[in-house]
Amino acid sequence: MGQTIEEISDFLLGFKNRDVLENEIIEYKDQIKAYAHALQANEAFEQYKDKYLALRGYAYRLDNAKLRLYYSFKESVESFNLAKLAHNQEESLAVIYSTLPLLDICIDEMLGLDVNEEEKELCKDIYANQMKELSTQSKKYHMYQ
Repeated sequence: MGQTIEEISDFLLGFKNRDVLENEIIEYKDQIKAYAHALQANEAFEQYKDKYLALRGYAYRLDNAKLRLYYSFKESVESFNLAKLAHNQEESLAVIYSTLPLLDICIDEMLGLDVNEEEKELCKDIYANQMKELSTQSKKYHMYQ
C-alpha cells in the first residue's frame, strides 16, 4: 500500500497551485477510481471511514454535482498540501483515505451514475449531527465568557 500512497501523494501534489475544472478532473476518473478502490480495500480505511462519511455529508451542502466535484477536489489538494507542508503524516493519510473515495463518488454523481441513496442520507445525517454538536459546544463556550 505504501507505493499507492506515494502515487496518490504525487497525484494530488501535481494539482497544487492549479485551478482544475470539473471536465479536467473527469479525465482522471479511472485513476481516481482505482486509488479509491485500493484505499477502501485496505484495512486502514476503517480508521478514516467516519471522516470520509462526514466529508461526504459536508459535500452535499452543494446541490450541484459539478460544484461538489470541483470544490471537493480543490479542498482535497489544498488540505493534502497543507498537511505535507506541516510534515503531518497522520493528517496526510487522513486526507488521502477520506477524500479519494469522496472524489470517486462525486465523479459518479456528476456522470449520472447510481449512488447508494441510503449511504448518501447517512452521510448527510452524520454531517448534520456534527454541526449540531459544534453549535452546542459553541453555545456553551459563549455562555462562559
